[in-house]
Amino acid sequence: MVIYDQRTKTFLAGRDRYGIKPLFWRRDGSRIMVAAEIKAFLGMGWEAEWDVGAIVSGGWGQDTRTVFKGVQKVRLDSFG
Repeated sequence: MVIYDQRTKTFLAGRDRYGIKPLFWRRDGSRIMVAAEIKAFLGMGWEAEWDVGAIVSGGWGQDTRTVFKGVQKVRLDSFG
């Protein structure tokens, strides 16, 4: 679920209530795209490219990086 309040310029994005499935996001110029699955970005004109650095270092499993360049995930522990 995504809510944007244009008056206050507030953007809220939610994920599943148990926090099991990640929420993915990426920037495309001035737009921010949010999706529950990375493949949803394909329908928005995004072209997938492997992030070799994240794969080799294991960062895709330990931080906000994913195996694709330019796609980040929101981690549950990001909010304290």
